[in-house]
Amino acid sequence: AKPLLFATVAVVGSVVSAVLLVTAFQGSELWRHFLEVLFRVDDLPGTTVLMLALGYTLGALAQATVGIYMFTRDFSLARGPLVGLAFQSFAAGVLGGAASYSVLNVLGSRLDINTAVGIFSEAALAGIAGVAVCAIVLQLLGNQEIREVYKALHERVRRPAPALEPTDVS
Repeated sequence: AKPLLFATVAVVGSVVSAVLLVTAFQGSELWRHFLEVLFRVDDLPGTTVLMLALGYTLGALAQATVGIYMFTRDFSLARGPLVGLAFQSFAAGVLGGAASYSVLNVLGSRLDINTAVGIFSEAALAGIAGVAVCAIVLQLLGNQEIREVYKALHERVRRPAPALEPTDVS
């Protein structure tokens, strides 16, 4: 019954928010201009369709909110640690995304993006920068999971490789 409830919340939330967003987008020149400039699509026709994607996202957020509420209620868990973890993840994601975007902006004018090597290099460097910034932000915010990852990687690197027995070599 609960998965049906979650899915219903997602569908209703998506449809209602999409209708409201499309109505606001078409009814307010300021709102439309703001979103088109934000998404850098102000020179493209048919930008109203973006409101459907935003509506779907809001529905998914509503589903996640109801899911977290039900999970913490059913298992008698405190919401504080989950809220803290959500904040850490959000902060790391936003700053990591900003770092990736910044690297793409800097490299876009310096690399030849008309070649596979140029595109791959740009994507790889932007991805590495984004992941690095995410890891640093999580570390600075005291995220327990990133500490466990560092510890596991550190132990894996420090542990000597098992010695081969003479019979193992063929």
